Amino acid sequence: MRVLYVEDSGTDADLAQRMFARHAPEVSLCIAPTLALARQHMASEPRFDAVLLDLDLPDGVGIDFLAEIREREDSPAIIVLTGSGEQDAALAALKAGADDYVTKRDDYLQDLPTALQTAVARHR
Repeated sequence: MRVLYVEDSGTDADLAQRMFARHAPEVSLCIAPTLALARQHMASEPRFDAVLLDLDLPDGVGIDFLAEIREREDSPAIIVLTGSGEQDAALAALKAGADDYVTKRDDYLQDLPTALQTAVARHR
């Protein structure tokens, strides 16, 4: 499964990469720390099965990128990552077309493989 992970926190991205390597090696992460880089990856690389999307990014708001992705004919499944206490943002993302959301808390990385598989299956 090819996943674009739009995340500006190097620590979060590194931890996710390690977790997937150990517990879900079938997931191949492509990390983009900015929306600009995420757009480049979406335009130039083979199709992604899913996008893990942080909402707060240094060069924009993830929900705007979500809308751009949904305009594509071959849009992938999208899971929004929110900080704890950002339930309103998560609901807005779901209304904008996200397939699911995961709240960043101590154990959220353990939830990502299952959330990805479920979102991709539901999206297809």
